[in-house]
Amino acid sequence: FYSVSGEIITSSGEGLKDIPLTIGDSSTISMEDGKFVFPRIEYHRTYDLIPYSKEYTFTPAKYTINIDSDLDTFRFVASPITSVSEPLSKVGKINIIPNPANNYIDIEFETEIYSPYFHIYNLMGNDVITDIIPAYTKQHRINIESLPSGTYFIKIGDKVERFVKI
Repeated sequence: FYSVSGEIITSSGEGLKDIPLTIGDSSTISMEDGKFVFPRIEYHRTYDLIPYSKEYTFTPAKYTINIDSDLDTFRFVASPITSVSEPLSKVGKINIIPNPANNYIDIEFETEIYSPYFHIYNLMGNDVITDIIPAYTKQHRINIESLPSGTYFIKIGDKVERFVKI
């Protein structure tokens, strides 16, 4: 295993805290000074290193890296999103399998998506699960074991679908 680290900064060079990042199935959040660390990444594999934010865009948007040693040179420059409301990501058709489900649901996308956040709501409209979907994916598994039995709605980008937890 190797570590991967770097920083997220503003265009003026200040560190940006609390920005979520993913690398493969691992995730972390940038610290007070904008620095981030993934301490145990499996070697001899290729990953996309991607930051996410509803308030910022990043340059570059991602790094594609092959892990063969400790890597610590990744820098993302964050630019505030200037629009008052960003349009929702166009997700296309999604399938929820199985439905009804017990321990997990698999979300299958018609095309690769870049809509990193999903929300699961109960019938009362409460957000019961929010997480990140790795970018450029066509399928994502979500653990729903902790949810009580009932009907739920999942929102990804501009799509909302219903599923039943048994």
